[in-house]
Amino acid sequence: MQDAERDGFEIPELEEEPELFSDLLQVWMAFGTLQSGDGSINFSDIVSYMDEESIDGDDERSTFIRLIRHLQYVRSDFDTKQLKKKGK
Repeated sequence: MQDAERDGFEIPELEEEPELFSDLLQVWMAFGTLQSGDGSINFSDIVSYMDEESIDGDDERSTFIRLIRHLQYVRSDFDTKQLKKKGK
């Protein structure tokens, strides 16, 4: 968020601080760790992260990948909208 503000993107104020459920904290932290400068995340990096953090089991790994990819989509969509606003 600080990077986005520094780059001139508008970050809306929230009335209440969002609650991050504890079971999603690892996903959120992984998302921040795995992003490169342009916001992309390589699949091999996700797999390496899961291996290092002992995220095992097909269901758990599949869910983890799906959540990281969804966060990546949301971030990309947000960035695109901000660029369009900035271009007006």
